[in-house]
Parts: sequence; C-alpha cells; structure tokens
Amino acid sequence: MLGLPGKYREVVVLYYYQDCSTAEIAQALDLPQGTVSIRLKRARERLKPTLKEWYYAVWTSAYARTLS
Repeated sequence: MLGLPGKYREVVVLYYYQDCSTAEIAQALDLPQGTVSIRLKRARERLKPTLKEWYYAVWTSAYARTLS
C-alpha cells in the first residue's frame, strides 16, 4: 500500500478503509466519478502481485504448520 502513488493510495483508503462510495470520494476530492473508478482499478492492478505473494506466503505457512 505504501508503494502506491498518493493519487491511488488516497482513493483506496477512502474506499476500503473509510467505506466511502465512489460518488462520495469524487465529491470529496473534486474529481469526476470515472476518474475515481479508474484510480481504484489501477491501484488494484498495482497491488495484485504483492497481494498474491502475501497470500501465497500465508497459505504455505499455514499449510506447513498443519503438517508438523
């Protein structure tokens, strides 16, 4: 999350952590709603590889514990 550029990070925080709708974010940041949607999409695309690595590490760690 910290690796995201600020313009992506702010919409992610508002959408996922503050539970704001894209319309509310657009109004708060004085942006078109389409811009907010695109920024969320691009942020997800940038986070996807990191989240996959994290999920894999957590899953393999949990699986290894069940075998021991």
